[in-house]
Amino acid sequence: MIYNDAFVPILGHKHPCVGQPGLEVWDEVRADIEPIMDLAMAGESTFIEDFPLLIDRSGTPEDAFFTFCYSPVRDEHGQVCGLLDTVIETTAKVRAEQLGKLRNKELVHRSRNAYALVSALINQTFRRAEDLEAARRSIQSRIQALVRAQDLLMEEGMSKGLLGRIAEQSLGAFQTEGKRIHFSGPDVEIGPEQTTALSLALHELGTNATKYGALSAGFEGQVYLSWGVEGAAFRLSWIETGGPAVTAPGSTGFGSTILRSVLPEAFAAEATLDFARDGLRLSLQGPVSALSGVAHSALN
Repeated sequence: MIYNDAFVPILGHKHPCVGQPGLEVWDEVRADIEPIMDLAMAGESTFIEDFPLLIDRSGTPEDAFFTFCYSPVRDEHGQVCGLLDTVIETTAKVRAEQLGKLRNKELVHRSRNAYALVSALINQTFRRAEDLEAARRSIQSRIQALVRAQDLLMEEGMSKGLLGRIAEQSLGAFQTEGKRIHFSGPDVEIGPEQTTALSLALHELGTNATKYGALSAGFEGQVYLSWGVEGAAFRLSWIETGGPAVTAPGSTGFGSTILRSVLPEAFAAEATLDFARDGLRLSLQGPVSALSGVAHSALN
């Protein structure tokens, strides 16, 4: 091997290796490159883009990609006496393209889910609304909850949301000067579908508490939202106290669908709604493995 300075970063710890046989230097990828080298030694050039190789240039095997051309080098008699490799590493480009494709698929998936949710939201709202104006207000507020969830995902890199931030942003509009909504739990990361489901669920709980529950006018009720991880289990609870007497609704609306179906399905969990006389309670319990990740910094 004879190489220039631009090839040194590709070699990594293999440098210096001037004068050593190429196939010995790249022994870990011999099976991949020897057939291409044989073609060059037989007089045939080969050009390949973004060729994947599992190389060892830092002491640890790593996937890398290269665009290169192997060309025969001939002597004064026209006989092939070697080969010329002109190469550029394209690992960063390929990784960026792969990430872009993944994000595009995720966007399509999330767009379809959002469309399905909006369709259900509109249908359910019109079934329960007293009049068109009430339906308009409900639809507008619920779509705003969806938008807030998407904004959080964009801030977090489109792949996950931080549960504490989701809770604070989803319930911010319902928080009064006396701070009657209390949060408690570690910094738990959740995926995009969980972020959307939780945002909608908290919006429905906040709306219900303001209209009929602990946050309704004339009462000094409190809401306690807590979550945590215990071993392999994740749990989340919503507890209202100090509000008016609670009664279970006579029919199932959009909010009940979100709390009883959409939310537990997103977390692969079981949800329990308790219309206790002293206040509404929601309990969600599921496996930690269904979450995208867990950190342990406390949120007070």
